[in-house]
Amino acid sequence: MISNENRLFIEKSGEMVNTSDGQRNVAFRVSTFLTLLNSFYAVLYSEYAEKGTELFEKAIYTAGLSCGKNFGNDIAKIWKKDGTFGTNDDNIDRWCKFDSDIGFGLLDYNKKNNILKVTNLFVLASGGVQDNLKFFNGYVTGVLCALTGMEDLELPDPDRMIRQGIAVVEYKIDGLKKLKYE
Repeated sequence: MISNENRLFIEKSGEMVNTSDGQRNVAFRVSTFLTLLNSFYAVLYSEYAEKGTELFEKAIYTAGLSCGKNFGNDIAKIWKKDGTFGTNDDNIDRWCKFDSDIGFGLLDYNKKNNILKVTNLFVLASGGVQDNLKFFNGYVTGVLCALTGMEDLELPDPDRMIRQGIAVVEYKIDGLKKLKYE
């Protein structure tokens, strides 16, 4: 169990700050966040349904991709500024620890096999739907793009990911070990 040592609550302003990156955070119950996502999906689907599901799925993926790139770029800037930005393997491993600490689930990067494993992924918990996995796939891709400098990175789409049980997702991220970045 992790204590609140990584969180700072500022009572006078009602802010919660993650001390790992100095950024303001907000806490949602998982079911509240999933309700938010599912509400967006309902609106998107009603707009795109007659045009086919491809646009709907692209919109969900793109939203996740934007979130992932935003977070990945911000955390990369912090690590570069404090001199701790490392190799792809180091950065991916560090990101896994960061997102695990804030409740995404347990993220683990197997450097030898280039597999990112996410156990107990929050967007699949408590009635999460397949569309949530499309969002998370975009998020993972966006973070990896930002941490590796690869803008054209593609991961397997959600329907082709290796899954073990209900709440485990594995991403095969070939090729990242061979790349070097400043």
